[in-house]
Amino acid sequence: MYHFNEGTIDLPNEWKDVTINVLSTSKDDAGGLSFTISRDTPPWGMAFKEFAEREIKLLGTQLKKFNEVERVFDPLENYESVSSEFTWDSTQGSIHQLMFFVNAEKNVLILTATMPTVLSESQKVLILSMLKTLVLRGK
Repeated sequence: MYHFNEGTIDLPNEWKDVTINVLSTSKDDAGGLSFTISRDTPPWGMAFKEFAEREIKLLGTQLKKFNEVERVFDPLENYESVSSEFTWDSTQGSIHQLMFFVNAEKNVLILTATMPTVLSESQKVLILSMLKTLVLRGK
């Protein structure tokens, strides 16, 4: 059984969820804080934290003027997690992101807050408090 916001659907076990959920604080989809939820599966035999560190390193090679501000191991008390706060330059300007990798057993959830300008300290506190409410199904 696959659950999504609007309901459920019975899918074969072989199917895997590769959706990306995008949420935004902006009324016109521009200039506000956005929050995405994506999923990924580590290669066979790779430990969760190795996978998270590999993905952060990969971002550093792909994003223009990537600058990691801080990396925290297990910022979410209830789940094995890794967070990375970083900035980079896009064609639209400076981007500030706070990304959380969460070990969800069958896959890794990647929760990302994105601000098209500087993310304030109070916004970071609100994002972290929101993420601390995370409850995974089946836990």
